[in-house]
Amino acid sequence: MTELASNAVPPPVVLDAFDVRGTPVPLVGGQGRRVLVGGLVFKPAEGPEDEAGWAASVFEKLAPGSGFRVPLPLRTADGRIVVDGWTASEFLSGQLFAMASTAQLVSAPAVSGGP
Repeated sequence: MTELASNAVPPPVVLDAFDVRGTPVPLVGGQGRRVLVGGLVFKPAEGPEDEAGWAASVFEKLAPGSGFRVPLPLRTADGRIVVDGWTASEFLSGQLFAMASTAQLVSAPAVSGGP
């Protein structure tokens, strides 16, 4: 296993707030700052705390089967999204999106609905 930098591991106060126990396991991607602990993904919050709250409220409202697959953000028992600079979300297994596919999508011709 890869050794994690001390700043890449949520402190005990964060794990306690989300009621999680376990050993942090580094995840691929996320600039090396995402870890899996107790089945949940922890990462440093990006941007202002109110922005993280807004993003969480959007993701929480996505209906299952809406065509979007995003990890649901988790809240602490008292409703917080960010604790000591960290957020938590559910873990979704899957594949990384291939960058070649992104380039193909961007270069694809637009489809017109007109005559």
